Amino acid sequence: HFTITMGITSVAAGLGMLAEDPTEPLDLAARWVLCGGLALYFLTTTIVGALAGAPRAWLLGRALPAAVATILLGVFGGPLESRWLALILVGVAVWQVRYARRHNAQET
Repeated sequence: HFTITMGITSVAAGLGMLAEDPTEPLDLAARWVLCGGLALYFLTTTIVGALAGAPRAWLLGRALPAAVATILLGVFGGPLESRWLALILVGVAVWQVRYARRHNAQET
């Protein structure tokens, strides 16, 4: 629970920094607070899922891609305006929700 709470708290702090001027790129530290917090959240869910015996399809199709995407945005997202960075991160979160809904619908 601690690492998930840390991730969520970091995302909230990063969004606060992003709100200062969404038309400008975030500086390196702010970008890593935002992207790193989300990456920490997704990595934690990936590790917990793997330890709990989650299906490989879930790990490779939902959990791991979200973690990798947020890390890549932290590394290469420097030139992006803050609002675009946030929009892409929202896209990653939407991927999580849609993947879960589609996967759950196929099981029933």
